[in-house]
Parts: sequence; C-alpha cells; structure tokens
Amino acid sequence: MGLRKALDGADAPRTGRKARKAREALAVSPADQPLFDALRGWRTGEARRQHVPPYVIFPDRSLIEMAALKPGSLARLADISGVGESKLTRYGEAVLAVIKGMEG
Repeated sequence: MGLRKALDGADAPRTGRKARKAREALAVSPADQPLFDALRGWRTGEARRQHVPPYVIFPDRSLIEMAALKPGSLARLADISGVGESKLTRYGEAVLAVIKGMEG
C-alpha cells in the first residue's frame, strides 16, 4: 500500500500553477479580495484581446499590491511594483477605472 500511495503522488507536495495560485490567494486580505478579483477579471479580458498570457499585462503580485493600496492616481499607481512607464501609459487609466468602480 505504501508503494501505491507513493506512486499516486498522494503525499507529494503541491507544485505548479495550483500551488502558486493557492499561495497568492493567501497573500490577498479578505477585504482586498473583491478588488483583486475585479482586477484579475479586467486583466484576463485585456490579455484575451491581445492574445497574450495574463501575466504579460501585470503579474498577480502587482494586482495584489494594487488591491491593497488602492491607488487613486497615475502617480500612485506608478509606485507599484511591475508598473513601469509603458504599462502605466497603456493600462493606467483602465486600472484606475476598475479601482474606482469597486469603491462604494
């Protein structure tokens, strides 16, 4: 039975995409989760329009930081890791619109 269990990988640590998503989900506070989900939804749509993987638009860590900091201006958005001048110009207004749209 022990060999069978080892072959099934039942005790193997989680790796890959699912494990990474689980770790990142833990990094988002419950209060920030709705905004993070909205930003991910926007990013997914943008990535589909451009036919690129979502991480090319922004990595999850940038979205997590956006959800936590809730920048209200392009200058504040520029302070977030992964938001360079090019991405700020290309996506800044759209990101701010998502953030503003989630404010009550």
